[in-house]
Amino acid sequence: MSLSRDQIIRRAALELVGAASARSQGPLADAARQQAGTPEPAEGEPAVALLDVTRVAPSGAADVPSATTASWTVGLTLAFDACSAAEQLGTRIDRLVGPFGVVDVCPEGLVIVEVALNVSARDLQEQSTAPLLAGPGLGPVQRASEGV
Repeated sequence: MSLSRDQIIRRAALELVGAASARSQGPLADAARQQAGTPEPAEGEPAVALLDVTRVAPSGAADVPSATTASWTVGLTLAFDACSAAEQLGTRIDRLVGPFGVVDVCPEGLVIVEVALNVSARDLQEQSTAPLLAGPGLGPVQRASEGV
């Protein structure tokens, strides 16, 4: 069973725990930042950037441009097959949260770190045109409490 839109937003909001500021771009990203209650930076760059994306390449390049840079950039997607072998022109992300779970961008490529209930790493690989690796700590998607 894949994650719902609301579950994706709640999981992405966990990325903001402890962040002093965040910038979001897109409806999913905006909802996650608002749910976490993380303020936009008054000036300068945010600690975390959340971006709505539809495709990400093994290099971490996503299919959206962004005017912000941050030390940690998270892509949010509703597309089950968001991992693509085709190189993208856009912002580099560090993590992707979607209906399948969570994928990290690492030097060795795209690494699955969390999966949705009843979704396996094999299921993800079958949906992806990009090669995916199973992370050593692969487990279920982290659950956010109602208040994040």
